[in-house]
Amino acid sequence: MESKVTGSQVRSQLIQLFQDAGYELPELIVFIESLEQKNILLEQEISKLKSASARRVTTTSTMNTRLMDALRE
Repeated sequence: MESKVTGSQVRSQLIQLFQDAGYELPELIVFIESLEQKNILLEQEISKLKSASARRVTTTSTMNTRLMDALRE
């Protein structure tokens, strides 16, 4: 199983690499932060879609039950 690395851990490791190398690329940190924000938005979108899908399945199964009841009568 993959171990999750947090954004703050990545930033601190990147800053350490910058210090070891003797130069910095601040736009790289900005890029990583933008990727983190996009990731959060995508996780929220996935959650919404999963919830909508679960509701749709529940509604469909209820309709199937009603149809089966009607056919039995």
